[in-house]
Amino acid sequence: MFRLPNDVARHLQDGGTLIVPSLQRAHTVRLCFAAAALGKGRGVFASPDVRTDAVWLREEVERRAGEDASRWPRLLEPAEEWFLWRQCAAE
Repeated sequence: MFRLPNDVARHLQDGGTLIVPSLQRAHTVRLCFAAAALGKGRGVFASPDVRTDAVWLREEVERRAGEDASRWPRLLEPAEEWFLWRQCAAE
């Protein structure tokens, strides 16, 4: 079984966010965190805040757009992005 480094585990226990490169890594970190909590006899604990870089980036852009909509355009939804690329490719 994998184990989280002490500094990472402490960061997550303190409510910090961890950014990882893939959904698989995020899932693995959550499982390691849960295994450690259960190993310490804790039956109830908050899930750690583990996000992929893409999710974190999207949330940051949305947060910034909410703070100052005049400087930050809204993000396209996946279907809008796909449609736009299809239009560009057709030209």
